[in-house]
Amino acid sequence: MDGITVVPKVSETPISPSYVADDIHPIAGMLGLDTHKLSDTDKTNLGEIYAFIRGDAKEMVAIDLLHKIRELEGKLGMTSLGERRVDKLYRYVKLQSQIDKLTNARDSELR
Repeated sequence: MDGITVVPKVSETPISPSYVADDIHPIAGMLGLDTHKLSDTDKTNLGEIYAFIRGDAKEMVAIDLLHKIRELEGKLGMTSLGERRVDKLYRYVKLQSQIDKLTNARDSELR
């Protein structure tokens, strides 16, 4: 057994990870959008949906995020004919965010 040499198959150059954490692509995939061809508007809207769903949590696991979006979709009900799911969610998020800001402003006036 003296003639056997074991050489590990490890490259000498460091491998840089090509994975980049992305918050909006899991949501886009769940809502039926083509994740490879997202428009800038859709990216912005998905970012706002993500921020709203995440709330005050510093981080959120993708499965929890998708579960909360599914619950919100259940509350909102079916989309109208020709309406995209992302558009319905975005409208709700936008309105609820405005309501929250106005409620906070009202409450600060009462103090």
